[in-house]
Amino acid sequence: MAQNETKIELPASFENYGDYKKELSYFRASDGYKMAFLDLGDKNKEAIMLVHGVPMSSWLYRKIAAALEASGKYRVIVPDMLGYGASDKPNKKELYSPAAHGKRLNELADHLNLKKWTHVVHDAGGPWSFEMITQQPERIKRLVLLNTILYKEGFEPPMYLKENMIGKSYASLYNGGAAAKAMIRMTLKNGTNQCPLTKQEIKGHIKAIKGSRTAIYKFFTGLKDIEARLPVYQSTLKSLNVPISVIWGSGDDILVGKEQIPLIQENLGVSDANIHSIIGGVHFIQEERPGDIASYIMNFMKKK
Repeated sequence: MAQNETKIELPASFENYGDYKKELSYFRASDGYKMAFLDLGDKNKEAIMLVHGVPMSSWLYRKIAAALEASGKYRVIVPDMLGYGASDKPNKKELYSPAAHGKRLNELADHLNLKKWTHVVHDAGGPWSFEMITQQPERIKRLVLLNTILYKEGFEPPMYLKENMIGKSYASLYNGGAAAKAMIRMTLKNGTNQCPLTKQEIKGHIKAIKGSRTAIYKFFTGLKDIEARLPVYQSTLKSLNVPISVIWGSGDDILVGKEQIPLIQENLGVSDANIHSIIGGVHFIQEERPGDIASYIMNFMKKK
């Protein structure tokens, strides 16, 4: 936890992944597969949905979700996208297109009887959510962008996989066992800045990624397709006409804030007051500065 950051009291069930999974609910999407999701707080309160990216799960948002719920002001929904976390992980790569992910997010909102909500995205959760918004833009009340993919400028993915045996072999490293443990530990180390996670926190990420090889394979072999869709997402958000806030790790070398944020401000009209740089933060800012992020989100939602 960063010095002077808001302290978060976690529920006992959020201390380890086994207990955390017991807090999840499930619904069956129209394609027949089950998605897990966290649903916290009073169902009559204003809703917030938090969407993770690759290779993460709802576990990444556990601290922020707890802080938002503790305020007593919000209903907090955190899905495990299909192929990740406790959701089904079918071995069919066509199920993991951004458009299919976006459709399931809208179906989840239907299942929960959500009309409008504040939507928070991170990493690949951006393109998946932008597809959701393209499909039904009227549902979004506010948008919060955390180190996400919106412009080609400043997007430096660690790899572009090809649809071949080498790509499949790499993705299979995330599937479980010693290789998955090593990959997640390396991913967390590279994506955080001097942010020691407990053994239970790391174990949670490792358990959540088990079996995700097909979803990860589809993401990294589909990066060029996502890049080709970025102008569509930019146009969708420009016409959305809702308040937008940006919270970004200043040290992220995969999604470079100094290149992406000026474009977001220029093209989407985001004011300086709604730009928050997590100084020294890297990519997984939900682990580095969860208290600050929760505070930024709540202050943003107070604005008229």
